[in-house]
Amino acid sequence: MPIKRGAAPPFDLRQGRYGLDHTAAAEGPAMACPTCQKDPDTKYRPFCSKRCADIDLGKWFDGTYTVAGDEAVASSDDEGPKPH
Repeated sequence: MPIKRGAAPPFDLRQGRYGLDHTAAAEGPAMACPTCQKDPDTKYRPFCSKRCADIDLGKWFDGTYTVAGDEAVASSDDEGPKPH
């Protein structure tokens, strides 16, 4: 069915591909803080505070959290000092 010029589209532009309204996600907290399970603060989203964000960042730094993947391949720069 062709759409006439100037006619409104047959769907709401705010809705996604499957008719889901994506504006609702911006209106309020959809999930709890991953660290303490409190409601998130928009300033630190998805966390509720700077403290919880820092706790999570620390877990990435100390290796508690990791991303699965292949072992890193050593480059030629990692072979040690070059002779003069």
